[in-house]
Amino acid sequence: MTTMHASPTFSIAPSVRARVAPAMLRALSRRLRRAARRLHIPPEELAVLGVRITDDEEMSALHLRYMGEEGPTDVLSFTGDGPGDLGDLVLDWQAIERQAAAPTDAARLDEATVLMVHGLAHLTGHDHRDRVEGRRMHLDERRVLRSLGVASPPRPYAPRLLRREP
Repeated sequence: MTTMHASPTFSIAPSVRARVAPAMLRALSRRLRRAARRLHIPPEELAVLGVRITDDEEMSALHLRYMGEEGPTDVLSFTGDGPGDLGDLVLDWQAIERQAAAPTDAARLDEATVLMVHGLAHLTGHDHRDRVEGRRMHLDERRVLRSLGVASPPRPYAPRLLRREP
């Protein structure tokens, strides 16, 4: 008897579809399932998670509409409407390509994983607006990434939140 694993639904913008190979999506899905387990996300909630992979243009429009900020960002998280609805993640593939440690599929996979873990942390209630919660979020992200064998690169919010106040 085989066990079915709850998997999120991926959708890819036509503008980046050719740059995101099916093998990449399978690897992202596997890593997302493992990260969700580490973050104690129930399989039934993961099964309704939507992951949109898009480009700078679409991400810029979403960023402005929902966050009031111009320009693209690398990941956005949208919480669900109620119990059992985890929400949705949007990843900017062009940002992933720019931010990856190298121009390889392995580096892009790692960068996409870092962003998915960050987005999942937001969907589970974490935030980084204040120092205490930012530290908690960053430590959780690092723990999950370590379990996936992915290095945790410095993030813009992390250094200022992890420093001790004088």
